[in-house]
Amino acid sequence: RNASHLANPGSQFAYFWDGRATDLTTQVTMPVQNHVEMGFHNLDDLAHRLDQLDYYAPLFEAAFGDPTTSVSRIQDALSTFLQCMVSCSSAADQAFATAMPEFWDPWGVMDGTITLEGLSALERQGFQLFHGKAQCANCHGGVHFNGWGMDFADIGLDPVTSNSAGQDPVNTGGVFGGWGPTAMKVPSLRNVALTAPYMHDGRFATLDDVLDHYSDGIQDVPSLDMRLRTWNNNSGFGGEDVLIDPFFPVVDLEDAPPIRLNFSEDERVALKAFLHSLTDYAFV
Repeated sequence: RNASHLANPGSQFAYFWDGRATDLTTQVTMPVQNHVEMGFHNLDDLAHRLDQLDYYAPLFEAAFGDPTTSVSRIQDALSTFLQCMVSCSSAADQAFATAMPEFWDPWGVMDGTITLEGLSALERQGFQLFHGKAQCANCHGGVHFNGWGMDFADIGLDPVTSNSAGQDPVNTGGVFGGWGPTAMKVPSLRNVALTAPYMHDGRFATLDDVLDHYSDGIQDVPSLDMRLRTWNNNSGFGGEDVLIDPFFPVVDLEDAPPIRLNFSEDERVALKAFLHSLTDYAFV
């Protein structure tokens, strides 16, 4: 698995690619217990280990009022530190703060009532594509571009096994029970230009590789997320690429093939320009 980046973990509601942790305080010690990471089968052993290190006692006393080391205090300290990792100063963030100071309103940008001053014409075009033709916001919606921190999707990476990448699926649910055993968490796209490689298994080295996948590489697997299928006139809605509630599809899967967005070179350049505008150099 590709290690997730740590921008704005406090804005998420599910952790790990399979969403098996739903609370940051619990999540922080799960890697400590994992047998391929730190291997503490009993977290009390971790607290005992920290007791042997002289420099921790004054730190625990400063944080909690006395030097007692405990698992809950370790979890509180680690999760509090992670919640301080706030990325909010990218060029896009500054434009959003000026144009949408009250609430997140990409629809206003799309209909022309809001202008993202501070972004270049190319970056603004990328924002329009992201929320329009490219359909990125169908999954990566919200101010953190992470599906509001609780979304999962099978994006058709492999012809047969899809997101499980040939391994036994381990998805145990996430907040809403997950979207199937091969569905993976939708990650935040903040600082995405700096967080290669991409996907849950790190298979894509560049943003161009990612765009290649969404342009014409999505595989037609039964577990493919409904948002990545083309709903044509057979849906009864009379339009193309209609977003359908994934729990109540109105046509059989055979009638809804994977989308083929077929990005032009100009569209790819604009999308990458917008994604680069999400880089927060102050945070880095």
